[in-house]
Amino acid sequence: MKSNRRLFYLRFVLPTVLTAIAALVSFFLQAYLDKTVDILFGMVVMSSAWSGGLWGGLCATVCSVAAIDFLFLPPRYHLGPLSFADVTVATVFGVAAILVSQIVSKARRTEDERVARKAAEAMNRTKDQLFSQVAHELRNPLATISMATDLWRQSPEDPTTAKIAIDTISRSLKLEFMFVNDLVDWARLKSGKFELNIRPVHLDEAIETAWSVVRNQAEERGIKKEVIIDKNANDIDADYERLIQVLWNLFTNAVKFTPRGGKVTIGSKALDHRISLFVQDTGRGIAKEALPHLFDTYWQTSKQDSKILGGLGLGLSIAKEIIERHGGTIHVESEGVNKGTTFIIHLKRPKKLVDAAL
Repeated sequence: MKSNRRLFYLRFVLPTVLTAIAALVSFFLQAYLDKTVDILFGMVVMSSAWSGGLWGGLCATVCSVAAIDFLFLPPRYHLGPLSFADVTVATVFGVAAILVSQIVSKARRTEDERVARKAAEAMNRTKDQLFSQVAHELRNPLATISMATDLWRQSPEDPTTAKIAIDTISRSLKLEFMFVNDLVDWARLKSGKFELNIRPVHLDEAIETAWSVVRNQAEERGIKKEVIIDKNANDIDADYERLIQVLWNLFTNAVKFTPRGGKVTIGSKALDHRISLFVQDTGRGIAKEALPHLFDTYWQTSKQDSKILGGLGLGLSIAKEIIERHGGTIHVESEGVNKGTTFIIHLKRPKKLVDAAL
């Protein structure tokens, strides 16, 4: 329905409006335009044909011939009858306008086909890259599990070896599980089957649970964590599991891109009817030109990051969708490369807390 309405607008409404504008301009400025009136209406025909195709060009042609007849051909301000010369002029203009409409509409179709072909090629490349990356991400944890199993098999009675193998297998399985979850969540979001289970949540508990996933990695790299929770911004209504998923994703990125000895600060504060939650790191930061693309699906800061750090570039895209479905917003700030990154989430405060604060 919307498509048909848009076509009607482009083919008939827009040409009529453009012709009316051209008629008004040419009428009030006819002393200055003189014989360039035909050029002005010709531009209307070309514009209409480009936007509305052949039908748009034909509509503009009929309207332009009528406007020229009414405003400029004797007897003026009256449609017909015309002299033979005037009929000839109108006919020539009409035929020329129709030919121009055909040429322009064909050029537009050619351009549209080129753009569509280019988009399809880009989509195919993205699909191929996605399949390749999915295979890579699925294979790496399995290869690690296989090596840990072989190591354990060589020294089954050694408790130290057993502990290392079990920790390695557990960590790899957790990564595999979260990776598959990202794929499933992305598919659910695209198919409209993504649901939230909203209930009261304590932010400090959610933060601690999400941080436990990356705690070992952070401790190994000497990355410190600081939590600053405003007591008036600790209680929210949210899907607990999904909130942890968002926080885990932000914490993972913070730890990945923060050098050894760095720091990750997590905090919240109350802002009238909203709660602001932030995750700030002292990592390598983000170039300003990359900031607008950070939440795009499959997007990563560089191909090198994809090879070294893994992932499909789905995490932040999913996080944004989850926060927006909570009625909130998420954005990122960075002063540039090597200047750290701050993710800021705004969520609605529970109504009872807003009323209590008034």
